[in-house]
Amino acid sequence: MGIRSLMVKFKDILVIDREVSVDLEASKILASNESVPVLFENLNGQRAIGNLWSTRERICRALGVDARTLMENMSKAMSCPSDPKMVDDAPFKESRTEDINLGDLAIPKYYPVDGGRYLTSGVVIGEFEGVRNLSFHRMKMIGKNRLAIRLVPRDLFEMHRKAVESGKDLPIAIAIGLCPSILLPAAMTVGYGNDELRIANSLRELCLEEPVHVAKAGNGISVPAYSEVVFEGRITSEMADEGPFVDITTTVDYVRKQPVVEIDAMSTRSEPIMQLLLSGGAEHRILMGMPREPVIYSGVGKVVPGVENVYLTEGSCGWLHGVVSIAKVDDEDGKKAGLAALDAHKSMKSVVVVDRDIDIYDPSDVEWAIATRFQPQRDLTILENCRGSSLDPSAGETTGKMVIDATIKGSDLTPFTRAKL
Repeated sequence: MGIRSLMVKFKDILVIDREVSVDLEASKILASNESVPVLFENLNGQRAIGNLWSTRERICRALGVDARTLMENMSKAMSCPSDPKMVDDAPFKESRTEDINLGDLAIPKYYPVDGGRYLTSGVVIGEFEGVRNLSFHRMKMIGKNRLAIRLVPRDLFEMHRKAVESGKDLPIAIAIGLCPSILLPAAMTVGYGNDELRIANSLRELCLEEPVHVAKAGNGISVPAYSEVVFEGRITSEMADEGPFVDITTTVDYVRKQPVVEIDAMSTRSEPIMQLLLSGGAEHRILMGMPREPVIYSGVGKVVPGVENVYLTEGSCGWLHGVVSIAKVDDEDGKKAGLAALDAHKSMKSVVVVDRDIDIYDPSDVEWAIATRFQPQRDLTILENCRGSSLDPSAGETTGKMVIDATIKGSDLTPFTRAKL
């Protein structure tokens, strides 16, 4: 299943049928309409869609489950990955060219401060020495067929390092226009050697009872068959300036030397739809934060059997603050759950732990729990000199963290129970 079959189900798509510039105009339209998908009929001569996955509700609709079930299915898929279905023919093979000019494509400059036009929605698929990795990476356009790719020290970084040490470029494919069953696992951090495409297949089977179809790109990389656009290329040993770039917190990340990607060929569907991802926007926060929630869920579940749900909050950009709900067995479970959550997601610096009667998606309900069930001298745990997130501008080399245990203490629930009409 590709985004085309999903788009027809969404009745709230905003269609922009006039010509739109890739230089800041598209991003302003996306930012003004974050809650609805925006389809550009003519963005630099191409069709493009943004904000497609900017709400949890739309992602859940696409996968046919509610939010809690999706989080549980992501956790299950991480534990029990399975092979996708290989097919010979694929929609992305309808057109192919080796005459590449990235400047002719619907690749926007999102913010005035950005260092250039950025490809932000592409899932990079790397394969090396029997290991496969899917991951998101921002890529700055620096030439007709050249990109500077931001590699943080995770799996693709390690794969590229191994390739360079062996004197080789790292062959990759960049897939654009994917459904949430692939996008969510691509944003997971599951450890080198664990295959996100196999996690994606299990997630799709759990939610929709059908496999992910993949096909070989021209360079031999396995790619989701219903991708709209597929770039075949190599991450080289050459380095170039990447940045500045507005990241998930809408603060500006600085310029670094990063590896150069050489694009060798492009395969597309007929009249492809480029997918846009507004950096720092709702879709960015959702796709980056949601895949971390099952990791936290699993980590908390190892120390507190009654973990109910996990949410990385909207106000923290879906990354820095979280809420965990549990069914307590004893009064220490709240603190244990909070510490386990911080350990599972190292970038998080504040977590609130609540009882199962609290709606973790409702900030007013969470604040009510803090107001009525939390005492700072008893229920606040502060940690110092911890590893934090490079995305947090308030952090130095280390950061402080805190657990707010806003669960009911003691066996008498009466003083803490809300009256009902």
